[in-house]
Amino acid sequence: MGDTMRINITSNIKEFEKDLLWHEKKSMRFVTALALTRTVQVVQKAIIRRVPRIFHVTKKWWLKQQPTGIKIKRANYKKINPYAEVFTKAHWAMKQEEGGIKTPYTGAHILVPTKVVPKYGRKAGGASKIIAGKKAIKHNGNPIITLSSGRKVIARRKGKKRNPIEIMYNVVPRAVIIARWGFKMTAKAQALRHFPRELKKAYAHAVKNRR
Repeated sequence: MGDTMRINITSNIKEFEKDLLWHEKKSMRFVTALALTRTVQVVQKAIIRRVPRIFHVTKKWWLKQQPTGIKIKRANYKKINPYAEVFTKAHWAMKQEEGGIKTPYTGAHILVPTKVVPKYGRKAGGASKIIAGKKAIKHNGNPIITLSSGRKVIARRKGKKRNPIEIMYNVVPRAVIIARWGFKMTAKAQALRHFPRELKKAYAHAVKNRR
C-alpha cells in the first residue's frame, strides 16, 4: 500500500507439479497466474465496496480509474513464480491503515473537520486546501480565527445570533490518525477464501482447452 501491497498465498502447487510432465508444468504456471489474477480482481471489488462505509467523503478517489484508486497488477504466467498485486498510490492510505501522526502533505496546516461539516465538504485523507490571501489565510473564503484559548479554527457566520459563528475545522500542525481501513485484513481474508476456488476453475479451464 502507498506504493504496493503484496498478498502471499501458500499452497501445495509445487508438490503437485512434481508428478507432472514438462509441458504440464508449463500449463500449471498459466493456471496459477490466471487464478491469482482472478483472485485479486475479487479482492479489488471487496475493498472498493468497503471504502465508502469507512471514509465519509464524496470524491470517489478509490475507484480503479482514478490515479489514487484501488488497482491491481495481473500475474504474469511467463515468470517462474507468478504473483499478482492489489494496491493504491493514495499518499494517505498507509496512515489510514496503520494509524500514526499525520503531518501536512503540502502547506503548514491540517484541517480537521467538525461534525457540522457535511459529507460533501470533506476531502480525501482528511486534508483541505488553505488559500493564502493578502490579509489572512483563508479556506473557501473563511479566514482562520485564533480563539482566546489560542486554538486556531475555520468558522463561518451562522444567522444573527449573539455568537454568529460556527466552527467548521480545527487548524492544527499535525493530527493523530487512528487505524481504521482494514485494507490488509480484507485483502488477506478474500484472497484465502477465493484463491483455492479460482485455482480449481482455472485448472478445469486449462484441461478443457488442452490441445
